[in-house]
Amino acid sequence: MTKRVYAIKKCALIGLLAATITGGKLALMAIANVEIVTLLIMLYAVVFGLAIALPATLIFVTTEVLLFGAGTWVISYYFYWPFLAIAFALYSKLTKDNTILRIVFVIVITTFFGVFTTLVDTIFFLKAPPSTFLRSFAIMYSRGVSFFIVHIVGNTLFSIVAFGTIKTHLQNLKKAYFGDINPQIR
Repeated sequence: MTKRVYAIKKCALIGLLAATITGGKLALMAIANVEIVTLLIMLYAVVFGLAIALPATLIFVTTEVLLFGAGTWVISYYFYWPFLAIAFALYSKLTKDNTILRIVFVIVITTFFGVFTTLVDTIFFLKAPPSTFLRSFAIMYSRGVSFFIVHIVGNTLFSIVAFGTIKTHLQNLKKAYFGDINPQIR
């Protein structure tokens, strides 16, 4: 495969993966805090590496802004979703795929999402003075606890039920699409 063909295939794949993240989010949007975005970004980072997962993730976030407009969530999304891709790319490099470790990682990183988004909202939405910041944060976070629990449980279940099967299918598709070339190293 020539470098030009490889580059074209890589661009096409990035667009396709970004579209599946967006489509997956839209498909589950009616169910509060149940999303497939985390699972897809995790899988794309593990299977395809950052060279493909990170641009797909950034396109997804930009598409979200185009679809839904801007708000404080944009700051959270542009930080968190690329962070997730980087974290899982590193996870796949540093560990063998251990289901228990992956589940713990998913729980921790999804919990971080709730804390981080609440932090951003507290800073920018409430504009709380420093003397009341911790109290404001605690109030904001406690108001969303039921949503955060659903989010953590949903991501954990998706990781347990679907990760292995989808990973195997993606690895097979990657081999068929790129042949013996590893897109992570180009």
